[in-house]
Amino acid sequence: MTLSLCCYLTWPVQGLPNKQSPIYSAFCSLYANKEVAMAELPEKKIFRTKVKWQTLIPEILLILVAIAFPIISFIIDINHHRADWFARSGAVSAIIGIVLASRSIKKHNQKFFSNIELNELGKEMLHTSIPQLKIDKWTLVLSVIGTLIWAYGDKVIELFLK
Repeated sequence: MTLSLCCYLTWPVQGLPNKQSPIYSAFCSLYANKEVAMAELPEKKIFRTKVKWQTLIPEILLILVAIAFPIISFIIDINHHRADWFARSGAVSAIIGIVLASRSIKKHNQKFFSNIELNELGKEMLHTSIPQLKIDKWTLVLSVIGTLIWAYGDKVIELFLK
């Protein structure tokens, strides 16, 4: 009951008396009935940058290297009964993650400045393409896993060697 009463509260926005505030919309979308909250929001079409997977081949190759390097190092360390290369391979994966992240930031900055120009012309702004979003997610995963391997890779190998 209190929840529904809170959602019907209004808060005057400066210059717009008796209008609902952004806090009201956020509160309702978080806590109220989803259909009711979404009915108040206008649907907006998202325009994404068109990027083919072929243009992301360097990033895909770097991701494959970042995955293959720890796997090969793990196999080498297990076969030679020592914990030398696997932990170091985590550093390589983390560095590749940093390189991929910097390339992604460069692309996002270019899109940001082109969006400023589009906005000044009154055109719709572009959002990140789906393939680039997937590359960004893999970059984050590789950076985290690479860092963990770098920190604890020797302990993992020691567990396998016992």
